[in-house]
Order: sequence, then structure tokens, then C-alpha cells
Amino acid sequence: MSRCASVGGQALIEGVMMKGDRATSMVLRKEDGFLEEIILEEAAPAKGIWRYPIIRGIYALYSSMKTGVKALDISAQAFGEEDSSFDSWMKDKFGDKAESIIFLLTLLTSLLLAFGLFMALPTFLISFLRGIVKSPILLSLMEGSVKMLLLIVYIWTISKQKDIHRVFQYHGAEHKAVFTYEAGLPLTVENARKFSRFHPRCGTSFIVFVFLISALFFSFVSWTSVGMRIALKLLFLPLLAGISYEALKFTARESGIVVFLRKPGLWLQRLTTSEPDDQQLEVALKALELSVYES
Repeated sequence: MSRCASVGGQALIEGVMMKGDRATSMVLRKEDGFLEEIILEEAAPAKGIWRYPIIRGIYALYSSMKTGVKALDISAQAFGEEDSSFDSWMKDKFGDKAESIIFLLTLLTSLLLAFGLFMALPTFLISFLRGIVKSPILLSLMEGSVKMLLLIVYIWTISKQKDIHRVFQYHGAEHKAVFTYEAGLPLTVENARKFSRFHPRCGTSFIVFVFLISALFFSFVSWTSVGMRIALKLLFLPLLAGISYEALKFTARESGIVVFLRKPGLWLQRLTTSEPDDQQLEVALKALELSVYES
């Protein structure tokens, strides 16, 4: 019997984070082979207006980024990455509040870099074609194509790094573990091994949906002012993220149109995931087991 609880996760440095109906947990495989188990936080379902469609996607995105950055920081420190001089200064200056401030700064910096590279830069580059291409829709399609090209090149480039390749293997392990859970099977390496490393509800697919929906949405926005167009992209980014979240949930269903909508995200996962080994599967399964009530 398949299980109904929604679960998801994130690959870490030599580990996996999982979020389930019980808790958000992470498991790291230390250099001596020991599995370190960490409960990051108990499950806290969205309340009030954050439960409603579109808005719940904004809440889910923020929540995922918050715990994801925290988990990545823990895994980085566990494998020898010490606090920077800036982090040490922040802790001396702000004490217990330093961690929250550092998180916000990290989150804002990451968002701005991603926005600049994948949102603002394509708009700026395509703006030089406004004198040749008159159709706003065609310009937007070209803009979206440049976004996807930049994303593919970026992912392909970092995938060549040995450490990132290991992370992508843990990403594949995370997907196999989730498939095993959703199929209602015991969370064993033998069961997980046979599943695909490509999952339709992956964050990679979410990014693809953001890009596609953004291209459609902004095809109705004038190219008269490049600065205004970029500003509107930043303003409407939370809304587009919320819509993309709903689109991702929709693709969990089985139908002809859904299978078609899944394909771009699944194709891109060929770059963001790699086949895991049994030890990596063990880590992902243990993290999942800690995050759900039923295992």
C-alpha cells in the first residue's frame, strides 16, 4: 500500500536532509563510517493564510530555504569547513542573534546572486535585440531560452567538481528513498536501489516551472524599460514561486498532460542527480526514517 504523507529532502555534503510529517532531520556519514543523526526541527504545518494555494508555496519555499541553509552549514562544518572571520566577528558582536542574522544575510545574498544571473542578466542581454525583434512574446521566449541555457551551463560546470558530484549522488539517493517510501515498501537499501533517481517533485523541476511560468507571465509585460522589467521580475518573484509550487503539486498526478509537463524537469535532473552507492542510499533512508511517523 502506498503512503500518503508528503516527504521531500535535500542533498548535503556527505549527507541528506529529509522533511516529513514527523520532523525535519538530517543524517551525515562521517569519515569513520558512523552515521550522525540530527533532528533539525519538529514538523510545523502552515497555519492561517499560509495554508491557502499560491501563498502556501511562498511559505514552503521560505521554510525549505531556511532549513536547507542550516543543514548545509551543519554539514559543511562537520567536514572541516571552519567559520569564516566574518562569522566569528558576527558571533562576537551579536552573540545568540548572530546565527539568525548570518542566515538572513546568506539567504539574501544567494537570492540576489540567483536573481542577477538567471533573471536580470537574460533580460539585459535580450534587450539589445529590441530594435530587431518587435514581438514582446518572441522576446520573452528568447529571454526564457537564455535563462535555461545559463542554468544548464552553470549546473554542468559545477557537476565536474568532485565534491559536487558526491552531492549529486546523495541527491539521487534522496529521490530513491522517497520513491521507496511512496511505494509503501520497507525502507531498505535493496528496495531503494531499484527505483529511478529522477523524481517528478524535485526542486529541479520547481526551478524549471519558475522559468517557464515566468516566461509566460512576462510575455505580457512591455520591453520599453529594461530597468522596470527587471524590477517587476523581483516584485512578482514570490507570486511566481507560489504558482510554480502549485504546478509542481499538480504534476504528482498521473495523466497525459502531466507526463508531458514533467519532462523538462526530469531531463534537467540528468545533470543534478547521479546514481548513488549503497552507503549513500543507507544515509538517505535513515534520514527519511527519522522524519516520518511510519517507516
